[in-house]
Amino acid sequence: MNRRVKPGDITFNTNDVEVYLAAAGAGKTTALMKEVSKLLEVYRPEEIAFVTYTRKGVANGIERALLANPHLQADDLIHFKTLHALCFRELALARTSIITAKDLAHFNKVSGLGFKLTMREAFEQQTDDDRLLTRYDMLRSGSPEDDNGYDAERYNLLTSAYEAFKEAGALVGDTVVRFVDFHDCLTLFLERGKPVNVKAAFIDEAQDLTLLQWQVCQTAF
Repeated sequence: MNRRVKPGDITFNTNDVEVYLAAAGAGKTTALMKEVSKLLEVYRPEEIAFVTYTRKGVANGIERALLANPHLQADDLIHFKTLHALCFRELALARTSIITAKDLAHFNKVSGLGFKLTMREAFEQQTDDDRLLTRYDMLRSGSPEDDNGYDAERYNLLTSAYEAFKEAGALVGDTVVRFVDFHDCLTLFLERGKPVNVKAAFIDEAQDLTLLQWQVCQTAF
C-alpha cells in the first residue's frame, strides 16, 4: 500500500491526549517516564506502550523505566518498541521475511547497487544509494517531495530494482516468502492491523514522526 498520507488523515480524541511541548534538553522524556511510573501503579506493564521511531530511543525508555521501577524486567515491557517493531509483532510476521544485511549483500551483488544499512538511522554512515532509499522511504511515508540534489535516473533504477527484489523474496522450505522492510511493516499494519491491547500509550520524540507513522499511532492507540 503506497497511498500518500495527508495531514487531515490524522485525528485523535483530544480528551484522551496529553502533549508535552518544550525545547530540546528540557526534560520531556523524563516527564514522560514519571508518568509511566505512575501508570505502572494502576496498570500491568504489558498494558502500557512506549514507542518512538528509533531503537536508541526505545532502549533509553526501557532503561529509564527499569531504573525507576526495579521490580520490573525488560521482558515485562512488551510494548516498549519502535513503531516498526510494534507493527511487526502485532502482525506476527515471520522473521525470515525481514530484509537482513546478508540479503542486501546478495541484492548488491546481483543489481550492482551499493546498499549498506538495513536500518537507515545514521545518515552519516549511509552510502549514496542508502540516501536514495531513505528518500524513497520518506516519500512513501507522506513527506514533501524534494527534487534537489539527487540522481533521478539512478533513483528510478534503484526503487524499481528494490521492489522487484522484495517481491522475489526468499525461499523458506517449499514456500517463497516476500521480503518486507521497515516501511512495509507500517503499511501492512494499516491494512491488516487493529488497536493494540494497551490502556495507555506514550509517543516519544513525536515531533519527528512522519505522517505515515502518525497514522499508525492513530490505528494502534
